[in-house]
Amino acid sequence: MYLNDIIQEKINSIVFPQIGTVLVMTGSMKQNNLCIKKVLELVREMIILADEGQEAAEDDGCRLLYAILQDCAYKLRKKAEEEKEAHCQSG
Repeated sequence: MYLNDIIQEKINSIVFPQIGTVLVMTGSMKQNNLCIKKVLELVREMIILADEGQEAAEDDGCRLLYAILQDCAYKLRKKAEEEKEAHCQSG
């Protein structure tokens, strides 16, 4: 098993611990919850890329680019988590 797979399993258990109960309908996750999960996965990749880019950046323009990417990722993550929580509460 690759490190990314292990990390993804951990994220899934943290992000959607209630899979199998609240978020599952007729054996499959509701489409809107699946989209939120995909957004959270994308955000994770954005944060990793921003971190790697910051380390590799050789000029201020690149550092700014990765700072913007990181900022956007955190804003998206916050909104996706809010929506996920709203879905969990509404059942």
